[in-house]
Amino acid sequence: MISKRGAMGEGVFMIYRLLLVSVIAFAIFGISSIFYAYEIEVRDSEAVILTRQVSECLAPEGVFNLDLISEDSRKSILSYCGLSNERFYVGVEVLNEAGDVIAEFSQGDSGSGWVRKLTQGAGQYDPGYRIFEYPVLIGQGISEIEGKIKMEVIVSHEF
Repeated sequence: MISKRGAMGEGVFMIYRLLLVSVIAFAIFGISSIFYAYEIEVRDSEAVILTRQVSECLAPEGVFNLDLISEDSRKSILSYCGLSNERFYVGVEVLNEAGDVIAEFSQGDSGSGWVRKLTQGAGQYDPGYRIFEYPVLIGQGISEIEGKIKMEVIVSHEF
């Protein structure tokens, strides 16, 4: 039979054992989480969403009216569309049927294209990128011509 004194000592040692096992388990899980960290890449999805939002802003229902956009808005197209963030670059070219550039719009750091090329394949630093072309009717004055919009969107890292 174990005396009360022996049972008390065994209980104290059990607390130390549980504490030691807990510390070892947390250390193992902590170290493994460093090596198996999972990152969700959303910049490409952001670029697709931003492309859609700017497209809907510029050419609702497939008609792009150049008269609605002032000269000041041509260098701040995201602000014109009610979108603003320093992580985004949007470049828009409006082309006629022959492929000639009629108008250009942009906002953001256009130099972020070289960053994309530099960090390509670097995982978490790789910016989101999208080039999108679609046909539209271009309205200027009272005339409408067929053409297309070519849009380049770059979403940089969240630094």
